[in-house]
Amino acid sequence: MRRPRPNTSCEREFGSGGPGADIPHWASLSDNIPFGYELTVPHLIAAPGAEVLIMGGGGSIALYAAGFARAAGAGRVDYVDTDRRRLEIAQALGANAIEREPPKRMGTYAITVDASSNADALRCAIRSTEHEGQCSSVGGHFGYVEVPMMTMYVKGINFYTGRGQGRPNIEKSMAFLDAKRFDVSKITTLIAPFDETPRVLAEAPMKAVLVREPLHTRAFEEVIHSSF
Repeated sequence: MRRPRPNTSCEREFGSGGPGADIPHWASLSDNIPFGYELTVPHLIAAPGAEVLIMGGGGSIALYAAGFARAAGAGRVDYVDTDRRRLEIAQALGANAIEREPPKRMGTYAITVDASSNADALRCAIRSTEHEGQCSSVGGHFGYVEVPMMTMYVKGINFYTGRGQGRPNIEKSMAFLDAKRFDVSKITTLIAPFDETPRVLAEAPMKAVLVREPLHTRAFEEVIHSSF
């Protein structure tokens, strides 16, 4: 089997996940979960107790980022969104849920994350980043976006955007989950049988996990039974 981009995607099984692990909720360990880790934890290690702003609106990555920020000891995590369900999840994760359209600026934060797919929210994150602070964007902006370059220049902020580095951060993310520092099950909004995929995708739930019996186990059992 050929694996595209092996350094940025999951390339091994998750194993047992430790005692009490609810593996279906770990399905996003190939991408979204380590992305949330990458956007927050390394920066909080460099600046312990820093305040974090997360501009939500683009799905689950913002919520994973909020969860990791709280687990990593952020002094405050402000989560901005207009979707009531995502706001409720953010609050359950320990973030300060703020329901509003993105303003020009939210305040001053050492760490800001744009996971909104909204140009105004991206600009808000940039303007809300403190001098020499860290601003990251998960992307999702399909077209040209004007950004306040003079603000970025005067403050000297560090801005990063790019595909999440999934594979290098899987074990680091799993350490938080194994230690029960972050309960990712709060972000999963639906677990359904794999055979119901068409219906589930048509309903477009916020975070669905589709589960089926392991194929290799079924094949192995068929071989064993045919041998006797």
